[in-house]
Parts: sequence; structure tokens; C-alpha cells
Amino acid sequence: MPNNGEVQINLHRKYNVWMVSTSYEFFIQAFCDFVGFDFAKARCTFVGKFDEISISKEETKMLLAFMKEVAQMPTIEYDEKTGEVIPEHQLHYDRFTNFIWETVYNMPVGQLLQVVHPVGQAQKREAVEQILQENQVPIEKTIGIGDSQTDFQWVQFLKGKGLSLMFNGKGKVCHESDIMYIGEDARAIEEVVDLFAERGRQGVIDYYTPSREANCGGLLAAVTPKNISELEPMSVKKRKEFRGVHIGELT
Repeated sequence: MPNNGEVQINLHRKYNVWMVSTSYEFFIQAFCDFVGFDFAKARCTFVGKFDEISISKEETKMLLAFMKEVAQMPTIEYDEKTGEVIPEHQLHYDRFTNFIWETVYNMPVGQLLQVVHPVGQAQKREAVEQILQENQVPIEKTIGIGDSQTDFQWVQFLKGKGLSLMFNGKGKVCHESDIMYIGEDARAIEEVVDLFAERGRQGVIDYYTPSREANCGGLLAAVTPKNISELEPMSVKKRKEFRGVHIGELT
């Protein structure tokens, strides 16, 4: 994301910033190291005793062979209306899921699948509540930034009190959020956060009603029942353009 590192550092310097992510700690640690963010202020999916789980030569060969097999498979597609895997890809889907949850799950290295509990919707909300409580931060002074369905519960938690911003968001979480950004520059986040610090929740909503161009480009808009049907398709389109079709379609 353009200018994300700069924005992270600026926000970290001015405000009490925390990161809550579904990603695994390895990726979040690498990201924090890269942009200079304090990893101690990150909440993410933790994998305990990762280096203590052994993997045999036979298991290694099997996993490498499966990796090569998967690399030759098409990208799994789903029917937009039913949400089901399209018939042409069903065999590939079954092969993949069966190998992971029947073969790998029961291998010694499958302990990872048995002990890891990813951070999802509920865990994100719990993390936000815990952070506010431990730091004695009023919900009215809280702004959250997200982009996906895993943000739904914390968005509801802040609704009507704090402020939520979706960055090229997708799905029903957009309907619950306060502000939507449709664009390609992380500096839009800093613009909204600074305005929130100055004017509070309602001040930000009023400022972006009607929508206006962000200082860095792109569109910033307060979400209303009248404009969400127009904003969401625009956001999904930009999400796919910006992140690529396959990643952009993830919820």
C-alpha cells in the first residue's frame, strides 16, 4: 500500500496505535520490522512452539510433492449466486481440502493445525475491547480501520460511539461502517485520523457528507442508507484493481 510505512510511523508517533490482524505472527513481525512499528502493540494469530514441531524426510517429500501439484491447479472459483465451488473446480477443491484435513492433520506436523486458533471476527472484537480497557481509552476516542468481513464485530462494537473506516472494503461490513475510502493511498487514513482527533466522530461524518476527494486522491465518504448501494460496488471494483482480482475477492 503506497505510503503505508510513513503513515504507520506518523500515527504511532502522534497517537496510541495498535494493530489487530488475522495474519500469523511471522508476517506481522516482518511487517512491523519493515515499517518500524512496535510489535508489542500487535495482536495477531500466534503459533506456539512452532520450531519444536518436527517434520520427517518422508513428510517433507510428501508436502513438496503436494505443493507442486497445487501449483498446477487452477485458482478455485465460486459461483457468485450460490457461493458454491463451480463444478469444473470441485475435484481440485476436494483434493486440496481432503489432503489438508485428512492427511496433513493426522501427520506429526499436523499439530500446527490442531493447536493454532486464528484471530477471526470475535477475536478481533475481543482484542479491541481488551486494548481499550487495559489502556483506559474511552470508546468515544477510538477509531478503527479495516477492509473485510473479519472486521464486522469490532465495527459493530464501535458503532454510534467510536468511528470506523473501511479502506476499499467489501461486504456487509461496509454497511455498518461510518466512513469509506475508495482509493490507493494510505495517507487517507492519516487524514481521517487527524480529523477525528480534532473534531470527534460526528465532526468527521459531517465533513465527509457529502463525499469529497481525499487530499491524497481517492474518495472519502460518510456511509448512509442512500449512498451505500453506490459506494460498495465502487469500493469492490477499486479493491480488485488495487489488490488484484483473486486477493480482492477475499472477504
